[in-house]
Amino acid sequence: MNKFLSPALTLTLLINPLWAKRLAPAHIEPIVSKRGTVYQSFERNSDGYAVYLISKDKAGDVRWKKKIFNGLYNKDIETDVQDVHLKSMSLVDTDILAVDELGRKYRIDIIDGSINNK
Repeated sequence: MNKFLSPALTLTLLINPLWAKRLAPAHIEPIVSKRGTVYQSFERNSDGYAVYLISKDKAGDVRWKKKIFNGLYNKDIETDVQDVHLKSMSLVDTDILAVDELGRKYRIDIIDGSINNK
């Protein structure tokens, strides 16, 4: 029995740390329109994270920066496995449709950055 438990325990201990790691977030291409470029920003702070969309005009000046969503970290769990990133971002009429890794959808006006979740 000890011969069986030792290899099984060893295998479990080797694989278990892999479960705690998350896959890299999806690469999200910026949205380029006649008004400028909109891209995402993922920002961590001491107790959590926030996802922003940032719009820059053709000259590169920031037109607006809006927080789309944020999350708080559980101190007992590794922070990277708690992060939620955007999975996709597309332009629909004058709105940006952003979808996060949990499937939540956000509609953001490309002109002023107002959030239009309907």
